[in-house]
Amino acid sequence: MANTPTSGSRLLLGTQATDAATDTYQLVGKIQQLGDFGGTVAEVTALTLEDSAVQKTIGSSDEGNLNPQFIYDGENVGQQALITAAQNQRTSPTPYNIKIELNDTPPSGAAPTPTTYIYKGLIRGAPLNIGQGDNFVLLNTQISLTQLVSRTPRATGD
Repeated sequence: MANTPTSGSRLLLGTQATDAATDTYQLVGKIQQLGDFGGTVAEVTALTLEDSAVQKTIGSSDEGNLNPQFIYDGENVGQQALITAAQNQRTSPTPYNIKIELNDTPPSGAAPTPTTYIYKGLIRGAPLNIGQGDNFVLLNTQISLTQLVSRTPRATGD
């Protein structure tokens, strides 16, 4: 497989529906960067006095945070849905469904699809960033990922 370019990757926002697989998703447009995502586990250590050996195991898991950044577009339906979700999240702690599609769709096949991740996530904020001159207004979001629902590898659909 060839390298996967970042251009063409997509972030889509679903609803707070229980079944993320059948949810309806809205593309959040004008994304500049998605950032890191994916689970990690904590390292748990203990030192024994009798042999001075550090004992190690893994502890709690954390799906991490997404901090996607967008060029703000007040007419982009996906961005407006994300801003509304951040406002609603203050009174409704149920996670939203988040879909990430990589730009690795196979060039041929009956129904090619990209690598797709579906997460549950809390939309913690969607502040605007008005920086220096000669720049765009940015929408910087914070999403706490609470659960990996699925990872579907790219497929040709044959």
